[in-house]
Parts: sequence; structure tokens; C-alpha cells
Amino acid sequence: MKIIRMGLILMAYCMIAGIALGVVRKVSKERTELIAKQMKTEAIKQVLPNADNFLPIVDDSSFEYYIGVSGTDTLGYVFEGKAYGFSSDIEVIIGVDTSFTIKGMRVISQVETPGLGSKVEDEGFIQNFIDKNYKNLKLDKDGGNIQSITGATISSKATLKAVETSLAKLRNIYEK
Repeated sequence: MKIIRMGLILMAYCMIAGIALGVVRKVSKERTELIAKQMKTEAIKQVLPNADNFLPIVDDSSFEYYIGVSGTDTLGYVFEGKAYGFSSDIEVIIGVDTSFTIKGMRVISQVETPGLGSKVEDEGFIQNFIDKNYKNLKLDKDGGNIQSITGATISSKATLKAVETSLAKLRNIYEK
């Protein structure tokens, strides 16, 4: 009888906690989405800073990207990339000029190991990609000139893959 009583009490606590979590999620969902959208907009401006305006484009394969323009001149393109790292998806925003040379990059989402894989967000690692053309995107461990993060090879490779995969999609659109 005592075990049943304790089980019912535990079940009541779990139900209350579950309902409370559901309410908090519902209340904060809209705000969380707004913050994520603002962070993405800010990252877009950072990766192609000379552009005055960004025109959103969605191609036939649902690949979304932006054309960065200044006046009537096309300065480049901004797009998202995503690849699975050691413990999470690593999402990046990349800005390239019209010759597909990387002009800026920001990691907008990752939950990699703190102090190791999370270093993909560090400016030092991101600078490895700047002014690299799509032809020379390789990690140092594979004979390239992008310095991988010591102890976080998987996260480094995933970041590179996120850039390469989405850059290849963009090149396929413009090099047809």
C-alpha cells in the first residue's frame, strides 16, 4: 500500500513537472525563434559586410541563399551550411564573393564539447577559412591549409563539410 502511495505521488510530481515544462516552452517558443532570427540576420550582415542589401533566393531544390548587393552591383552570396560534428549539428553562415572566395563565416549553432569542439566558434579557427577559394578547402591533416582544432578533429571536419557542401550547391546554381 505504501509503495502504491509513493508511486502515485511520484507520478503526480512528474505530471506537474511535465505540464510546467510544456507551458514554459510554449510561452518562450516565439521569443526563442525571434532571437534566433535576429542572430541569423546579424550573422548575414557580418559575413558580407560591404553589402547594403540582401535579396533572399530559394532555388528549385529548396536551397536558400542571399545575394549581397551594393547599389546595383552584386558583391557576393550568403548561405547556410550544416553538418553533424562530434555531438551536435554545426550550423554556419558563409559569405562568398562572386568568385566563390570566402569573405566571412560565423557559427550560428553548435553544442560540441566545451573547450574542444566548441572552439569552432573561435575567431582564430574561423579566420582559417577567410580568403580561401572553394578549390583549396582542406584541413591541414589532409594536406590543406586550414588548421584543425587540436583534440577536435571531428568538429573541424564537420565545419569544413558544412562549408563545402553548401558552397557546392551554390556553385552548381551559378556555374551551370
